[in-house]
Amino acid sequence: MIRFCHNSNLAMVGISDNHGWGSTCYVWNILKVPGWRSLSSKDLEKRVIEVLRRDPQAIQIVVRTKSEFRSSWSYRILDPFLQLWQTSRSLPFSHAILCLIWIWGSLSLILLIGRRHTHAR
Repeated sequence: MIRFCHNSNLAMVGISDNHGWGSTCYVWNILKVPGWRSLSSKDLEKRVIEVLRRDPQAIQIVVRTKSEFRSSWSYRILDPFLQLWQTSRSLPFSHAILCLIWIWGSLSLILLIGRRHTHAR
């Protein structure tokens, strides 16, 4: 498919089929569009089409791996942890650090608010 799109001068995009638990987006299409923040949605659409017409291979497809879902009750209980493990194994180091900062920062904030609420009584 990659060769066909390349030889036919077609843009190739990735898709995700999101249906149910654990079916979050696993594919992102990335395209550099300079100055996109200052554009209206209509102008951004025009610019994206211009970029793709100029260079159909300008899209970068990013895929995240996931563990396969199993239907037994034990796997349903373990599935969030399996997904977390699979995701953590596939993240670049910088992303993993940022995720840990968000998790620990959020948890710290929740605990701090809980302590203040408890002491206020």
